[in-house]
Amino acid sequence: MRVLVVAGLFPPAVGARATQAGRLVDALKERGLDVRICCPDAKSAFPYGRRSRIASRVITKLQGLIAKLGVSISSPWIIKRVYSWRLEWMDSCWRPDIVLSLSTPVESHTLASIFAKKYRCKWAAFFSDPWPLGLAPPPYANSSIFDGFAKRGLRRSLKCVDLVVAPTREVAEIMIDEYLNNQDTQLLEILHCAPSAAEPTGAERLRTLVHAGDLTHERCSTEFIEGVRLVCESVTSNQPLFHFIGAVDAKFLNSLRSEIASGKIKITPRMPIEECLSECARAAAVLIVEADMEASPFLPSKVADYSSLAVPLLAITNSDSSLNRICKDMRGFNWSEHRRQFIKNKCLSLIDASSQEIFTGPEFEVRTIARKVSDAFHTLLANSL
Repeated sequence: MRVLVVAGLFPPAVGARATQAGRLVDALKERGLDVRICCPDAKSAFPYGRRSRIASRVITKLQGLIAKLGVSISSPWIIKRVYSWRLEWMDSCWRPDIVLSLSTPVESHTLASIFAKKYRCKWAAFFSDPWPLGLAPPPYANSSIFDGFAKRGLRRSLKCVDLVVAPTREVAEIMIDEYLNNQDTQLLEILHCAPSAAEPTGAERLRTLVHAGDLTHERCSTEFIEGVRLVCESVTSNQPLFHFIGAVDAKFLNSLRSEIASGKIKITPRMPIEECLSECARAAAVLIVEADMEASPFLPSKVADYSSLAVPLLAITNSDSSLNRICKDMRGFNWSEHRRQFIKNKCLSLIDASSQEIFTGPEFEVRTIARKVSDAFHTLLANSL
């Protein structure tokens, strides 16, 4: 089976999307699929020559300027002409059986739709989150005045999609309900890929709960902030009880100023990824904080990374969230609602415990993900015969 992967980001570019794309492509190749990559990013491992590099840099700069207005270049007309030489190159070299577009940016999906029409092949579109984010439930449902233009461009592109892929079925259903009236469109839930199986490092555990990634204002509920305060008041320690790596919302900083000054809460705005993972691997537990919403459809990609760190996981989420549905039966997964007393009790149980079950999720292993994707592709092609 020949699979063309269209990705907005791909190694050696850094970041969760590029890493996930690289892991999946390598695993699909191991299963014997003939996979090739089309990546518009000028920093990707698959440059298309001097002209494409220059054009890609110009488009990237233009996108950055327009993105400040909340707009994405989503016109098929523009994208087809920007990457016209790539379409011509494909004609003489290789013809795919199926196209997989792997990132939320509209350009990848629009370019994939052009390939699918050109070669009359099947097309699977992956969305890591609802796009635009205004489609998500509150508190994220704050639509930009430009969202209508972005939706219109994506709706045109998705007319011929055969399979909507997402890390949660809730995200896939949101996208299908918003953009597709075609009852034949299928959905596939595939989790994010972990780099490897969990292996204990043997390093001495800290009595610290580590949160990696930005702690945005949507996640900083009053109950979460007060829960953190109760933990700090309950424990006497000469080392931080919480370590937040990344940008932290001003409400959190202002509310817990004294706890930060005392050293019980440590804030590190920036940290290299290797150091960040090393810090997480020594933690009493890693934290994932979701917004206080009735039913969060998200599955953060870092959950897959944490499944390979051999540490407990504590998620601040609600009972009906996708994260809770997927992970609640996995070893080492702990969760608490946005209720201060619950948060305090869960945090203290992890900080004080001499040993805890490590978070392991075989469902996140990249070979498991690749097998599900491969099986879905074979089914899609078999049904079209």
